[in-house]
Amino acid sequence: MALNITKPDRRYSLIASEMWFRYPSNPKFRLALDNLTIEFTTVLGIYGLSGSGKSTLGKIIGSVLQPTAGTFCCQVQNCSSTTSSPPNFKYLPQEPEELFLGMKIGEAINKLLMPKTDWSFQQFVDFLKYLGLPFAQVEKRFGYELSTGQLRKAALAFGLAFPCDGIVLDEPTLGLSPAVRLQFEKLLTARLTEKAIFIISHDFNLLRSVAEKIIVMEQGQVVFQGGVEALLSDKPLVERVGISKFALLTANNLKIGDQIYEPCK
Repeated sequence: MALNITKPDRRYSLIASEMWFRYPSNPKFRLALDNLTIEFTTVLGIYGLSGSGKSTLGKIIGSVLQPTAGTFCCQVQNCSSTTSSPPNFKYLPQEPEELFLGMKIGEAINKLLMPKTDWSFQQFVDFLKYLGLPFAQVEKRFGYELSTGQLRKAALAFGLAFPCDGIVLDEPTLGLSPAVRLQFEKLLTARLTEKAIFIISHDFNLLRSVAEKIIVMEQGQVVFQGGVEALLSDKPLVERVGISKFALLTANNLKIGDQIYEPCK
């Protein structure tokens, strides 16, 4: 299926200074960003082991949570101009399929894509078809009638089509088959939308395939920010944050059935 490819004309920035966040119900955890400044134009990956703080950071980026103290801001700037403005970033949780469990898929999309436009709705339909699920098959079905994989496809298509400056996708490939996951990777690397894409994942292979730059989280702190190659050159850090040698070896290709799929570069 052919999709319209959009050339990015924006640059995004995340800036934090002496920022920290703590959950009242979990005082043992503390997210602390003393000095974070990172720019990108397409996809930013956020990597870390469980409990590293990557989802908390994603919720702050998506304005679900507010910092307890310090400063944190996101900026978007058109590459062809010098004006900048605060962006509208949205967070899609690890189990976004819950959005569809109480109503029919078509009805849910009509309510979720607000303000709904012909463009955003068509984007949703196109993305969903690209992931192997025609809208006509699910439009009149309730969320509980779909499989986990179908629900995840619908949630991803919705997130990518949602009219905002950027979307934070938390563990977006959970529940996807290897073939659909690779379609999702190709969709991201084709730069099909002008919005910023934040991918939160403990799956380094995914981030290596799609991310322009990566933030690495460890125990509530950012221990790396930059390009993939720079990260891989720091072998002590790579081992410490759980990027296994097996992951590095298998990142180059993935066999599905009798066909070899190569991750997008």
